[in-house]
Amino acid sequence: MTESKKRLLKTELNKAVKAYVDAFCAQYEMEVEFNVADDILGIYNLSDYFVNLSDIVYCVDNNVSFDDFICWYDYCLWYGEKAYINLHSFLGLTKDLKKQFDSNERVYSELLYMRIKDK
Repeated sequence: MTESKKRLLKTELNKAVKAYVDAFCAQYEMEVEFNVADDILGIYNLSDYFVNLSDIVYCVDNNVSFDDFICWYDYCLWYGEKAYINLHSFLGLTKDLKKQFDSNERVYSELLYMRIKDK
């Protein structure tokens, strides 16, 4: 691959990543603080939340609500050492629980933790 082709790919990648991060920030009214280790494909600090690029892309592509995102984020903070679950899987499991229970995030996070622990 030629050097000019590599530069073009890098430029396009930077534009795409910036567009996703900007869209995520606009969607959730956040601001970019920094990206960890200056790795554009890694983790971003957005208004004091640490979010990896794959979760940013997932949230933008799937119009994940702020409440769902924060519920997952908090769940990871509460139970991450015992039972980490990625955003996509968490939203799939909690969809059923949300239909059954009209309660706060802590209650269905605890129910989800028990469901994972029993498996």
